[in-house]
Amino acid sequence: MLIRRALASAAALLFLATAGCASGADVRGDGHAPVGHRAHAYTYSKAQAAAIVAQAAAPLRGSEFRADCFSSHRRGDDPIVFPGQAGRSHIHEFYGNRTANASSTLQSLSAGTTNCTPATDLSSYWTPTLYQNGVPVAPERVTVYL
Repeated sequence: MLIRRALASAAALLFLATAGCASGADVRGDGHAPVGHRAHAYTYSKAQAAAIVAQAAAPLRGSEFRADCFSSHRRGDDPIVFPGQAGRSHIHEFYGNRTANASSTLQSLSAGTTNCTPATDLSSYWTPTLYQNGVPVAPERVTVYL
């Protein structure tokens, strides 16, 4: 248990470092973050950083799962709200299953590929696309858990 907590704390600290926790170096001279995934770098408060470390160190319970996924594609689809109606929704950022679209089914997703860890997670996840100054911004990654 102690080793698990130490490893989880180390992983959380690595996450904080890669997510821009103390990334003053990411800021250009004009006070804006550089273009790319680091463009949305954020400096966590000490309380937020401690909460992330504590959450990572918390024990997992029986039915929980966790998947780390990357942005796969962007579409004006919502397979649940507007099934089979491509382009009917506002723009979403899709994560996980690379084949997800308005017409996705269990069978089509099962035949698709994923960019999640674990690779056995063929689910598709989506959120409304975030825009900064009119330009879509994809997160570096998302963590899905239950």
